[in-house]
Amino acid sequence: MIYKVNASKLPLELFIGYAGENDHRIFEIDVTEWKTAYPDGLVSIAFRRPDMNEAYPVVANSTDNPVLWTIRAEEVAVAGVGEVVLRISSNEVVGKSCTDKTLSNT
Repeated sequence: MIYKVNASKLPLELFIGYAGENDHRIFEIDVTEWKTAYPDGLVSIAFRRPDMNEAYPVVANSTDNPVLWTIRAEEVAVAGVGEVVLRISSNEVVGKSCTDKTLSNT
């Protein structure tokens, strides 16, 4: 199932799925506004599960628009509130960044 979201207008919380799902949900993230401001920018997405202190990369240095984030079993293995961080970088300088809460259920 594909869910379309805009990097500049993320909802208050993204529901990313249920424990046990793998490759079931795909977020198609429109980064048009970001790419307009930073045409050579690379988009990265990091995710932090509810049981973790540090985020890990789920998409690294994408030039695509929209950017696709496929939710893997690891992301929904632990129910609760996590966090996703989107950023666009150009020449190793972060141009824009946003953080959003995620929710997963058992």
